[in-house]
Formats: sequence, structure tokens, C-alpha cells
Amino acid sequence: MRKILGGLTLALAVVFTAPAVAQKTDKPAKSERPSKEEAQKLTDHTKLRNAITKKVKYPASKADVVASLAKARIKTDDAKWVSETLPDRSFDTSDDVVKALGWEVTPAADETAK
Repeated sequence: MRKILGGLTLALAVVFTAPAVAQKTDKPAKSERPSKEEAQKLTDHTKLRNAITKKVKYPASKADVVASLAKARIKTDDAKWVSETLPDRSFDTSDDVVKALGWEVTPAADETAK
């Protein structure tokens, strides 16, 4: 009788824990992965943001920012959006441009290391 109860207990333990173990993976679920279109949008956004922060010499006017984006080979649609969205004024830093575009300003690398 003890062997039967022990076997039954072991069988129940395996039945209830096996699905939990089987579902645990290191890869994100397919629904969590970005689509190719979303991944491309993120790449384009990162390229645009890097161009604004690293390719433009500040202080810069709106025209200077837009011209620098063209030199940095930013997509025409993205450059057009910046041109339409950015107010016509001078910008002292890249953070000013980022704020004017409605993006969140990211802290500098040396500040995040603290």
C-alpha cells in the first residue's frame, strides 16, 4: 500500500511540475519579440537620435539641424518630420532639440555610471 501511495504521489508531482518546467525558457515568447517593422522603426529612431546628438554642431538653428540630418543620411521622411516638428529657433544643446521634439532626454553616460 505504501508503494502505491508513494508511486501515486510521485506521479502527481511529475504531472503538476512538468508543464511549469517545460514553459520556462530563456528566449522571449514570439509575441514579445518586436516585428521586423517595429525593429526597423527602433533602428531608424536610434539613428536619428544619434545624428541629432553627435552630428550637429551646437549652437545650431533649425536649418542647421535639418541640414545636418541630410548629411547624416537620415531617411527623408524622418528629416521631414523633424523639419515640421522642430520650432524655428536656435538650440544651444542637443538636449534642447530632443526636448523640442517631445522626446525624453537621456542622461549622459558618465552620469548613469554613478
